[in-house]
Amino acid sequence: MNSAENRLLKHTEDLTKTYLLGTIAVHALRGITMNVREGEFVVLMGSSGSGKSTLLSLLGCLDRPTGGRYLLDGEEVSSLSSVELARTRSKRIGFIFQTFNLLPRMSALDNVILPLLYQRNVTDAEAQHRAREVLEWVGLDDRMAHRPTELSGGQRQRVAIARALVSNPALVLADEPTGNLDSETGLQIIRLLQKMHADGRTILMVTHDPEVASIAEKILHIRDGSLVDGR
Repeated sequence: MNSAENRLLKHTEDLTKTYLLGTIAVHALRGITMNVREGEFVVLMGSSGSGKSTLLSLLGCLDRPTGGRYLLDGEEVSSLSSVELARTRSKRIGFIFQTFNLLPRMSALDNVILPLLYQRNVTDAEAQHRAREVLEWVGLDDRMAHRPTELSGGQRQRVAIARALVSNPALVLADEPTGNLDSETGLQIIRLLQKMHADGRTILMVTHDPEVASIAEKILHIRDGSLVDGR
């Protein structure tokens, strides 16, 4: 896929984030300008405290920047209200977390259905159908009724991937998706991410692992709140 020919999906311009600790200003992000085009696979790398988690929170509409602009799929989202941010998250962004973030008392199927509960135009029957489809896609058609405690780490991450895809989001954010997995299981998840990309998904992944990062089209490095280089 030639991402240079694809439309611009995400654009940030001079994005900043400052926290106040008492009277001390902590500059977590110092003017981030970056683009992600539809269908790209982008990796963000950086050491602990570099600002990558803060940036991911802003890109995922979990927080607001202190300054700068953020356009997602052509819409300015950096100044949206809390309700509008929540609506944008549920419809346009899929999240894959290192710790899975599944609800332990719910089945795999019900965990995957959760994001659709916030979309008023999706019926219960359609939600069930879509959740079953994505669970089959990640290879868990025989584990839909199982709770997270009855699944392996790799299976739980597959449920998390299915949950990220069920809303057909414009952008998938993956935060260290192999971080809690052994190398063999991590490789299976990487192959699944590659399959997602081959199907046309736009992915932005945070990782510390250069081997995992090597599968991406574009690698960005962040240090002390600034992008320092990339390829």
